[in-house]
Amino acid sequence: MSCWPELNSNGTSHRKYDVFISFRGEDTRFGITDHLYDALIHKSIKTYIDYQLNRGEDVWPALSKAIEDSYISIIVFSENFATSKWCLEELVKVLECRKDHGQIVIPVFYKADPSHIRNQKASYETAFAKHERELGTKDSISNKSKVLKWKAALTEAANISGWDSHTYEKESILILKIVNDVLEKLQLRYPNELEGVVRNEKNSECVESLLKKFRILGIWSMGGMGKTTIAKVFFAKHFAQYDHVCFANAKEYSLSRLLSELLKEEISASDVVKSTIHMRRLRSRKVLIVLDNVESSDQFDYLCRDYHDLTQDSRLIITTKDKQLLRGRVDWIYEVKHWEDPKSLELFCLEAFEPSNPREKYEHLLQKAITYAGGVPLALKLLALHLRSREIEFWVSSFKKLDKYPDGRLHKVLRVSYDELDALQKKIFLDIAFFFIGEKKERVTKILDACGFEPNSGIVVLKDKALITVSNNHTIQMHDLLQKMGSDIICNDCGEDPATHTRLSGTAAFEVIEENKGSSSIEGIMLDLSQNNVLPLTSDTFTKMKALRILKFHAPSSLQKCTITYPYLPKFLKLFSKKLRYFEWYGYPFESLPQPFHAKFLVEIRMPHSNVKQLWQGMKELGKLEGIDLSECKHLIKLPDFSKASSLKWVNLSGCESLVDLPPSVLCADMLVTLILHRCTKITSVRGEKHLNCLEKISVDGCKSLKIFAVSSNLIENLDLSSTGIQTLDLSIGSLEKLKRLNLDSLKLNCLPEGLSSVTSISELKISGSALIVEKQLLEELFDGLQSLQILHMKDFINQFELPNNIHVLSKLKELNLDGSNMKRLPESIKKLEELEILSLVNCRELECIPELPPLVTLLNAVNCTSLVSVSNLKGLATMMMGKTKHISFSNSLNLDGHSLSLIMENLNLTMMSAVFQNVSVRRLRVKVHSYNYNSVDACRPGTSIPRLFKCQTAADSSITITLLPERSNLLGFIYSVVLSPAGGNGMKKGEARIKCQCSLGKEGIKASWLNTHVTELNSDHTYVWYDPFHCDSILKFYQPKICFEFYVTNDTTGEVDSSIHIKECGVRQVSVAELETVLPELELDSQKKKDLKKAVELESGRRITLKPIVQESIEENNENKSHFFNVEERIESSNKEINTNAGTSHEENVTNTAKVLESKGIEGRPTESEAGLHLPVMSAVEENASDNKLSENNYDWQDNIDDETKQSKGKANIQGGQVIVPDTNGSISKEKAPVDLSKSEDGSDEDIFSEVERILKGSPESSPKATCSTSDDVAVREALHNLECLLEKSLESILCDVELQKQLRTSLECIKQATHEKVSPNVVKLVQKMASSIHNLFDDFVMTKNAVEDHINALQKREKLVQLIRDGKKQKKSMKKEKSRFEDEDKRLAEEGEKLDEKIRILVEQKKSNELKRTKLKEKMERCEGEKNKVEDEAKNMLAESKELMSSIKNSKSSYDTALSRQNKLEDKWEGFRIAFAANLINNSNFVFE
Repeated sequence: MSCWPELNSNGTSHRKYDVFISFRGEDTRFGITDHLYDALIHKSIKTYIDYQLNRGEDVWPALSKAIEDSYISIIVFSENFATSKWCLEELVKVLECRKDHGQIVIPVFYKADPSHIRNQKASYETAFAKHERELGTKDSISNKSKVLKWKAALTEAANISGWDSHTYEKESILILKIVNDVLEKLQLRYPNELEGVVRNEKNSECVESLLKKFRILGIWSMGGMGKTTIAKVFFAKHFAQYDHVCFANAKEYSLSRLLSELLKEEISASDVVKSTIHMRRLRSRKVLIVLDNVESSDQFDYLCRDYHDLTQDSRLIITTKDKQLLRGRVDWIYEVKHWEDPKSLELFCLEAFEPSNPREKYEHLLQKAITYAGGVPLALKLLALHLRSREIEFWVSSFKKLDKYPDGRLHKVLRVSYDELDALQKKIFLDIAFFFIGEKKERVTKILDACGFEPNSGIVVLKDKALITVSNNHTIQMHDLLQKMGSDIICNDCGEDPATHTRLSGTAAFEVIEENKGSSSIEGIMLDLSQNNVLPLTSDTFTKMKALRILKFHAPSSLQKCTITYPYLPKFLKLFSKKLRYFEWYGYPFESLPQPFHAKFLVEIRMPHSNVKQLWQGMKELGKLEGIDLSECKHLIKLPDFSKASSLKWVNLSGCESLVDLPPSVLCADMLVTLILHRCTKITSVRGEKHLNCLEKISVDGCKSLKIFAVSSNLIENLDLSSTGIQTLDLSIGSLEKLKRLNLDSLKLNCLPEGLSSVTSISELKISGSALIVEKQLLEELFDGLQSLQILHMKDFINQFELPNNIHVLSKLKELNLDGSNMKRLPESIKKLEELEILSLVNCRELECIPELPPLVTLLNAVNCTSLVSVSNLKGLATMMMGKTKHISFSNSLNLDGHSLSLIMENLNLTMMSAVFQNVSVRRLRVKVHSYNYNSVDACRPGTSIPRLFKCQTAADSSITITLLPERSNLLGFIYSVVLSPAGGNGMKKGEARIKCQCSLGKEGIKASWLNTHVTELNSDHTYVWYDPFHCDSILKFYQPKICFEFYVTNDTTGEVDSSIHIKECGVRQVSVAELETVLPELELDSQKKKDLKKAVELESGRRITLKPIVQESIEENNENKSHFFNVEERIESSNKEINTNAGTSHEENVTNTAKVLESKGIEGRPTESEAGLHLPVMSAVEENASDNKLSENNYDWQDNIDDETKQSKGKANIQGGQVIVPDTNGSISKEKAPVDLSKSEDGSDEDIFSEVERILKGSPESSPKATCSTSDDVAVREALHNLECLLEKSLESILCDVELQKQLRTSLECIKQATHEKVSPNVVKLVQKMASSIHNLFDDFVMTKNAVEDHINALQKREKLVQLIRDGKKQKKSMKKEKSRFEDEDKRLAEEGEKLDEKIRILVEQKKSNELKRTKLKEKMERCEGEKNKVEDEAKNMLAESKELMSSIKNSKSSYDTALSRQNKLEDKWEGFRIAFAANLINNSNFVFE
C-alpha cells in the first residue's frame, strides 16, 4: 500500500479538491452542511458538494471520482444518515480511499450519538432493518455482503476521532472548530517546511522499519540533524491511517492540551492530575503521537506509562537531544547519523542555487561548504541560504569569516544542550573540545579526574546529549561545529582578549606565547607545532599562568619528524604552575625541566624527540603519574627515581640511545603494564627485582648491548627480544603463563630456553636468523608442548636440521615460514595441519621434495629452491576455496622434474577452475562483493611456453584478440597466462615488478588487472598464470563480441614498463559452464557441496548440467564410448596392477581404490569417495594403445623431458592379460572364485577373446568375412553379427539386469556358432564358441565380485562415518574445553573486578561517612554563624534606630546649635572686649600707681 503524498515538482498537490462533504440531504443540506461549505469556501478551501453534479451526468461515477480526487472527506452523520444507500456507498468508498491512499477522514456527529452509529442502534438499527427487508427479495448473497460492508464502515468511521455537536452550545463554534481542523490537517499532510526539501531516505526508511516492530520509538541526535523533519515526514505520510493523532512540540504543549487535541474536547490541567482515565478512553483506537524536542521526562512519563495499554497499532514517537531521557521509556532508540557527502551536496545545492544560476563556477568551493557543515542538515541549509545567489567573492569572504565567527542561528541551536549541563560537565566539554578530541576515553578520564571534574559520570552525560561520541576503539570524537561552539563559548564568556581566556589553542595560543601575555585565567594551552614551527620563548612565558592545568605542545603522529625553531631561546625556563595535570611538549628544547618542578598532580608526561638529559634530580611525590613518554630522546642519560610513582602504568623509552641504566624503581612499579625499550642500544641489563603482577607488554628489540634479561610476570602476552645481545635466557620464562607472542629473531643463543616447551600459551614463535643447532628430538619436545602455535618462523637456520614427524600435533598452525633454512625435506605429516594457510620456503636451497599439503593453504612460496626436484599432489588446494586467494610460486626452482611440473599444472588448472565455478555461488548470494568472499588464484613456475592443458588462445606477442563465446550465460570468466623472459637472457635485474593485463571496452573505457604478487628476480623463462574475478566481472558486464587483451610488465614504484623483462607469449582462456561437467567430479568436495555448486551454476547460466565420469584426456576420441564392461574390467585391472606394484599399500586402500573405479561410472547405491570418508586420487582408464593417439592439448611444453620409461608406463593398458582381479576382503570372497581368467581359452590361446571379436566385427583386414551368401540364412547370420556387435557396446551390468538382452546374446552366439564357413569366418566362429563356453561363469563371477565389493564399501563407509563422528567429538571437546577455560578466566577477571569495586565502594562509603561528618560540623558552624549573624543583625538594627534618633536630634538641635554658636561668638566677643578693656585699664592703673 502506498500512502506517499502526491506532489509535483513544485511541491503542490495533484488532487482536484481539498475536501469532499458526504451528508444526508434531507437532514442537513440547508443547515450545518450549507454553513460548513460556506465557511470552507470562505477560507479558500476547495470543497466538493453533490449539487456540483452536472445535469445528465451519471451520479455514482462522478461521486466516486470526486472522492478519489479529494484529500479530506468530511462525513456528516445525522439521525437519518443510514436511511440513504447513497450515503452508505459514499462512506464505503471514502474508507477505501483512506486505506489505500491515506485519505484523511473527519467524522461530524450532528445530533447523532457516535455509539448508535458504531453499534447500529436507534434510528440506525431501524434503517438497516428496512434495508434488509428491501434487499431480501433480491440476490441474497451479494446483498447480505453489501449490508455487512455498510455496517463495518459505520463502525470504523465512528471510531475515528471527530466532532460531536452535543459538546458545543453554538453551531457556529462547531463549524469554526471543524474548519480549523481541516486547515491543520492539510498543513500536517503537506507541511510547508517539507516542500522541496531533500530528505535522507535512509533515515526515513529506518524509522518506518522500526515502527513496524516497536510501538514507542525515540529519535536521538545532536541539534540540527533533522529529527523533527524525520518525524514530520512519517507523520505526514501515515497520520491519516490513525483514529487520533497529534504532533506536539514538547516546549509548547502541556499534557492537558495534548489530550484535548487527541480527544477533541477541552481537558483542564486539573482533570489530568485528578484522573488517569483519559488514556484509557483511547484503548480501542489507533493513536499516533509525536512529541518533538523533548527536554524533560516529565513531558512524557504519563504517556509512556499508559501507552502500552493502547492497541498494538498505536505509535508514539519522541525526539530529543538527550539519550538518557529515552532509556527505559521507549522500545528502541534510533540515532540520526550525519549525512554523507553526496546527500549533503544535494541539499546544499538545492538551497544555494537557483535554476537560472549555474553552479559550475562554484564547484571548487562546494567541498568547503560540505566540510564546514560536517553532515549536519541545519548547517547545510543555513549556509546555503546565506550564500544563495551571491557572487564568488562573497562566498570566499564568508568562508573566511566562518572560521572565526560561527553562524549565530546554528550556534543557538547547538548551545541548547550545552546550557543544560552543570558546571563540572561544562568544564569537561570545554576541555575535550580544546585538548582531547581523538584521545582514548580511559586516558581522558584519568586526566579530568585528576582535575576534580568527576568525568566518569560527566562523559556519559555528554554522550547522551550527543555532544560527544565514543568510537568503537574507545576514542572520544566531537563534531567540528560543536568544537567551534566551544571556542565561541570561551570568547563570549571571557571576552575578546586571548589573555583572559581559560583555554587557548591555535592562533590565540600562539599570540599569547609570542607576546608573553600569560595570565592567571589560563587553565590550558595547546599548540600544533607542525603548524607553528617557530616558537618564541622567554624564561617567564609560563610563570604568570598560575592556574595552568594542561600544557599540550604536540605534533601529529603521522609526522615522522617535526622540526621546531626557538629564536632567542633562554638558558632556562622559570617555574610552571603547581596545578599541572598534563604535560606534553614535543621537542622540548632544554636539558631538564624547571627546578623545582611540581609533579605532584601530574597524570602524564610526554616529551618525545626532546633535548632533555635528565628530567629532575632527586625523588618527587608522583602519586598521580600514570605514563611517561620520552621516546627518541637521544640525549637522555639518566632517569629519576620513580619509587613514589605508585600509579605508574606505562613507560616509553624507545630510541633513547644514550640511556645506559634502567632504574630499578621502574621494574618495581606494582601497576606497570607496558615498558618499551626499542633501540636503547646502550642498556646492558633489564632485571626485575620482583614478580610484576600487572606487566603485560615489554619490548627490548634492537637493544644491541643487552646481555641480561630477567623479568617475571604472568600477564606478558608479547615478548620481543629480537636483535639483542642476549646469549642466555633466564629460566623464569617458564612462568610466563599468558605469553602469546615470542620473538627471538637474530639472537646469539646457543640453545633454546629449556623451559620454553612448558609455555603452552604461545601462539606465535619466531626463531629466525639464528645459528642455533636444533636437534630433532628437541623440536619434538617443543612441538609437543606448544600445541597452541598458530605462527612459527624458523628462518635462516644455517645449520642443517630436520622437522620432526610430530609436526601434526600443531593442529592450530596457520603460518609456517622456513625461508633460507637448511633442510632437505618436509615431513609427510604436514598434510595433517588442517589450519595451515601459509607455507613459505623461499631460498631453501637444500630442499629436495614437497609432500602433499593440507587444502587450506593459500600461500605456497617455493622461490629459489634450487635443489627441489619433486612436488607431490596439490589437488587438495582446489577444495577449500570460499573467500580465498591462492598464491603458488616455484620461480627459479629450475630442477623440478617433468612429472612434478606436469602434476603442478594439472593441479593449478583444477584449482583455477574450482575458483571460477565457486565464485558463481558468491554472486548468487546477492551480497556486495569484497575481496574476502571472492576466490582468486595466481601461480608461477619455470616454463618456456603456455601449457596446452589450459586450452588458452595464445599469441607469440604481448597482446591477443579473442572472440567471446556466443552466449553470455555460458561464459563464467577468464584465465590469463604469460611467459616472461629476462631481456638479453642474463636474468632480470633486481627489484620488483608487476604484470598488468589491460583490455579496452570502447565507450566503457579501459579495464585493467594487476597480478597481486610481485615478479621477483628471474633466472630463466617463467610462466605466470592467474585468475582475477574482479577483472572478469568488469569485462563480462559489458559483454562485447571481440576483445583485445594487452599485457605489460611494469615497475612497481613508478608504474612504467620494465624493459628488463620480455613477454615471450601470452594467452587467455575462456571458462564455460560446460566445463563443470568434467571438473566437479575431480573436486574433493562432499556430495552436498557438489550439488550446491552444480545448482548455483545452473541457476546462473540457465543450463542443465550432466556430470561426466572422470576420464583422462589422453584417450582417443573414438574410444571414449567404450563398453562399460571393458572400462570396469580395465579399471579393476589397473587398480590390481597398482596394488601389486605398491608393497606399502594396505588392504583397506586396495578395496577403496577398487571402489573408486566402480563408483566413477555411477553404479547405483555406491557412495562417493567423500561420503565414504575416502580422499584418494581418482584413477583414469587408459587403453593400451592410447599412448600413440593422445590428444594434442594434453602435451605440456616440458613433456619432452619425461623419459621413455615414464611415457610407456603412462600409456599401458589397464587390463593385465585380460584378467579381472577383485582384491581380498578378509574372506568375503572365496579365494577360488576371486580371479576370473579370460585370457586362457580352451585351446590354450593367449589372445583376448573379446578384443579379437571386436576387431573382426569392425572389419579388420585379416578377419574380414567373405560375402558369398545372399540367402535368408545369410541375412540371419548378418543380423546376429550386428546384434552381437551392439550388445558388446552395452555395459556388462546392463546385460545382467535385462533378461531380454541375455536372451539376445545367447541367440546371437548360437546362430553364429552354427553358421557355415561360407557365411562366417572360421576365426569368428571359433571365438564365438569360446565366448559361449565362458560367458556363464563370467556373469556369475561378476555379480559375486560386485556384491562383495559393495558390501565392503558400505562397511568402510560406516566405519569412516564413525571415525568422523569421533573426530568431530574430539574437536567439540577441545572447543568446549577452550570455551570453559575462557569462561573461567572471565569469571576470575570479573571476580577481581568485583573485589576492586568492593574496595572502591568501601572507600566511597568511608568518604561518604567522612563527608557526612564534615557536613555535620559545617552545619554546626553554619548554625553558630547564623546565630552570630542574627545577633549582628539585631545590633545593626539597634544601631540603625539609634542612628535615626541621633540624626533626628541633630536635625532638631541644629537651630539651637546655631543660636548657641552665635551667642557663644558674641560672648567671645564680649569676653574679648573685657580682656581689651581690662588690659587698657591695667596699663592706666600702672601709670596711676607710678604717678
